[in-house]
Amino acid sequence: MRNEVAAEVLSVIDQYLIEKGKQNIYTVLEGQGVRDVKAKVFDYAWEVPTGAPIFTVWAEGVAVHPMSGQMFYVEDLAKRTRLLGGAAMDPGQLKRAEERSKKKKRRY
Repeated sequence: MRNEVAAEVLSVIDQYLIEKGKQNIYTVLEGQGVRDVKAKVFDYAWEVPTGAPIFTVWAEGVAVHPMSGQMFYVEDLAKRTRLLGGAAMDPGQLKRAEERSKKKKRRY
């Protein structure tokens, strides 16, 4: 991962790990109020009790604006059927991608 992520993004990740330590996904999602975390741990998106979504963001996809230095992540609202490398998704991945797409459209 370190070779695929912008240095600025990696420094933010490293600083977070220094300050908070490495946390597992269960702790993070439970802290956000997601119910039934163990059954949903492999999802790509979750909803907190208020209805707001939490989305997985891959660090490799985070870009840094050349002028402002702000970090951003752009994702298409269309439903995906292929992985980033071009391989076809398996049925489980397709279901999770469809749920993610629904949550994005509902929120945005």
